[in-house]
Amino acid sequence: MYGIFHGNGKLLIGREKGLLRYICKNFLPSEIVDRKKSPYPKTHNPNYLLKVKEILSSIMQNKSAPINNLLNREFILNILETDGKAFTRPWFGQLMTGPQLMAYLCQVNMWLEKYQPKIKI
Repeated sequence: MYGIFHGNGKLLIGREKGLLRYICKNFLPSEIVDRKKSPYPKTHNPNYLLKVKEILSSIMQNKSAPINNLLNREFILNILETDGKAFTRPWFGQLMTGPQLMAYLCQVNMWLEKYQPKIKI
């Protein structure tokens, strides 16, 4: 497969997520493999903010939650206290705002709880 990557390695045969698409083409329908990449879901619904804030607050109250030991706890608490307004810069090119970051942090914590990777700091 050497030589078919372009640019920074994220593109394969000129497509974003090209390697993932290439690997999945034999077991996923083409309408899924070939569909346009979509950004992380963005919502301005106040109920969405309330729900992700509630879930992340619960995670942050649990001292044994994995993200409490890995990430900057004070920064996350500041994001919660400001309803996400403390998060102001784009992150890895994503169009995330505070509520989307809160949801992402919840997902990361759930993943860490489920798979319990061994992480050396």
